[in-house]
Amino acid sequence: MSTASPSTTLQSFLRGSSLTLEDVTTLLNLMQDAAVVCTTKQGQIVAANQAFLKWTAFSELEVIGKLVSDLAGGLDLNTAEAEEIEVRRARRAAAIMNARLFPLGRGRMWTVVVFEESKARQNALNWDPREIYTWALSLLRQLDCENFSHCLEQALGNIQSVLPASHVCIYEANSQFPRLIKTHSCEASEVFPAEISTADLLRLTGLSVWRPGKRVSGEIHRAARIAGLDYVVTMPLGLEGGIFGLFVAAGMEETQMDALQAMVEFIAGLLSLSLQLNTLLANLRSEQERSLGQNLIRGAVFDNIQEGVVVISPDLTIQGINPSAEMMLGYADWEVWQQPVENILIGPEGLIRALQDAVERGVPTLNLGVVSVHRRDGLTIPAHIQTFPVQRDEDVTAVLVVMTDVSEHEETRIRTQQLEHRAMLGDITAIFAHEVRNPLNNISMGTQVLAARLASDDPNQDVIQRIQGDCGRLEHLMESVLSSTRSIESSFKRVDVQALLQRILDRWQPRFSRVNVRSFFQAAQDVPDVFGDSRSLEQVFTNLISNAVEVMGRGNGGTLAIHVQPSDAIPNRKQVEITVSDNGPGIPEDLQGRLFEPFVSHNPRGTGLGLAITKRIVTAHRGSIQVNSFPGGTVFTVLLPAMEEDGE
Repeated sequence: MSTASPSTTLQSFLRGSSLTLEDVTTLLNLMQDAAVVCTTKQGQIVAANQAFLKWTAFSELEVIGKLVSDLAGGLDLNTAEAEEIEVRRARRAAAIMNARLFPLGRGRMWTVVVFEESKARQNALNWDPREIYTWALSLLRQLDCENFSHCLEQALGNIQSVLPASHVCIYEANSQFPRLIKTHSCEASEVFPAEISTADLLRLTGLSVWRPGKRVSGEIHRAARIAGLDYVVTMPLGLEGGIFGLFVAAGMEETQMDALQAMVEFIAGLLSLSLQLNTLLANLRSEQERSLGQNLIRGAVFDNIQEGVVVISPDLTIQGINPSAEMMLGYADWEVWQQPVENILIGPEGLIRALQDAVERGVPTLNLGVVSVHRRDGLTIPAHIQTFPVQRDEDVTAVLVVMTDVSEHEETRIRTQQLEHRAMLGDITAIFAHEVRNPLNNISMGTQVLAARLASDDPNQDVIQRIQGDCGRLEHLMESVLSSTRSIESSFKRVDVQALLQRILDRWQPRFSRVNVRSFFQAAQDVPDVFGDSRSLEQVFTNLISNAVEVMGRGNGGTLAIHVQPSDAIPNRKQVEITVSDNGPGIPEDLQGRLFEPFVSHNPRGTGLGLAITKRIVTAHRGSIQVNSFPGGTVFTVLLPAMEEDGE
């Protein structure tokens, strides 16, 4: 019995189908044989599978658009099979191959050309090709059932009898664990482990054969040696670059290894195709079920209502959310589907009890009060929550959770309080500064007079210098405090950020030279201007540059890098992104979360107000600032709204 190439079986599914060229290419990538798709009339190559590109060493760009006859020695597309065709290869000698041709599509517009190395290998098991075709077709029909897992378990018995092999099993990847799990097996005994590491799959990148006397590589080979097996053949399942499992066949009797390898390759291709088709069908069924749940929130009312609506199934899993709920919670609709409600609506006490009452007794809860709901980003929002059961024939089919975001009202109240406190703080600070500055100036001037009257070698000169230094630091601290309470000018104008940063860097070059700091500035093309106050923005970037130079100057210098580019971090809102990075020692992790708070500083000589003022200015510009620090560097990222074409 001779083996047939996977192309024979794939052709039976492709013939007369409505698959697109992309679908055909995807299916051909499951094959181990090299194959191309070309137009039947002109013979122009329009696609090539990964096996062909790997075998010929041509890139996809070198193949697409070429005539198949140029690569395959005058191949005639009007024949069904061609023997001993000379096939060109890049940086390699040409090879003599056999070719099979399969017309596809309506009107036979495409032809798949499959190149096969040796007919001797195909006939190794002495099967008639018609028998291979019949067996493969029956196997695929066996796997075409609703309970795919059960049918696959039964199909393994069929596979075991054909190989033949005393041990056959399948390992599949699990998204929750970094290991391969044995999902199906047909073994005389449980020889192979229930799971293997993904490192084993990396070792078994292609068809692998182990026999006694060969080096053991991984848990599969080790288990076979312990069991005294005569051979183990493994083949990864999936596409190149997308492996999702492993097929294993083993036995205790001698067999034709060439024939066995050919059959394992063929069966692995069929299994890969079946597993992927089953995944597609399962996803389709899930999408249909999901659509049923989402029907409750579709339509103009639910999609446009300001309140957030969450649809809960009777088993307390989420079946859909409307756009307002997406905005409130920070999740996309598809991310929360079939998630337990307690994993998404975190925080509201009494919600689960209210949902249970709605499911079991059909009782709505009109008011859970104003509770804190946790967003995806960890922040909380105050919300008013209600629950409403949806009934059909006296059975509760779903529960609607309606959330009203009251943060705007809360923010208004808090903002009013802050403004009142800020105004009061500004008054107090101004009075304090006035009352302190005069005596401070008197102390500074007095120490200058004393220093002038004392001899230069007088021991009291050191004391006077320390007093003058303290006076300078107090003066700097007072200016920082006044800046933190001073309101930012509201008369914003168009600001060229690139030009602003270049001016600052030019001014700082002498300081860079003194402390051995190299500066690097890069701006993308077509960076829009921002709407802001140039003096305030200059203070922002001066603070960031000053901090970077300060920490690098304490060592052996370093590199300051500034990048400016457009940003699409927020949909439908154009922004400009400015990053200021250094390769200094980094900021301690315990300080990073509080870095923008007043009087928090990683600089022992700093006031702790510079970054607090920086964030206040950026926020006033409706922007944001973030820090990412690690041993060996710190990156500050500033996002500012860009000017629109017609103004702000």
